[in-house]
Amino acid sequence: KVVISIDKILDEARVLGCSDVHFTTKISPVVRLHGSLRKLSSYPEMTEAAIMKICEQMTGGRNIENIKNKVDTDFSYVTRRGYRHRVNVYHQRGDTAIAIRLLRNDIPTLEDLDMPPILGEFALPPRGLVLVTGPTGSGKSTTVAGMIDKINKERHDHILTVEDPIEFLHKHQGCMINQREVGVDVDSFAGALR
Repeated sequence: KVVISIDKILDEARVLGCSDVHFTTKISPVVRLHGSLRKLSSYPEMTEAAIMKICEQMTGGRNIENIKNKVDTDFSYVTRRGYRHRVNVYHQRGDTAIAIRLLRNDIPTLEDLDMPPILGEFALPPRGLVLVTGPTGSGKSTTVAGMIDKINKERHDHILTVEDPIEFLHKHQGCMINQREVGVDVDSFAGALR
């Protein structure tokens, strides 16, 4: 039996310029490249056992227990080379499947993202609520990261995030920043808000 090295396949996908890697039973691993899905035919068709081995390479403890109990599970994964990934393990037809989003290690500015200047203005008032909505892959997390980066550079406050999972790692700049991950640092969003 071939054991797929998750770090190796993620490194290959990153070199190709892929945004996502998917594992599901009865098909070779699939990548999303420039919006289109493509099979990596150099790898074998995935089995439930192979997919569980991949999960075990990326996480352990409560996450593995949840996955074995057929609970959809989200977490972040960092390869040995330091690249971050958002992982969603879900279930279909009784089998386990994995969707992995390859994340940027840098934090883009709102200018890098060609966002209108009004977004920067939304980020700076001391109170308020800003909702960022859209379909999967539309840039919600990246936009919020850009807004947090602007706050972090231009204000002197405490930024506290609750994320599931943490995607962008912010460094203390003008602000002190604490990032809490659901399932790691806190049990739920509700618990974090309390």
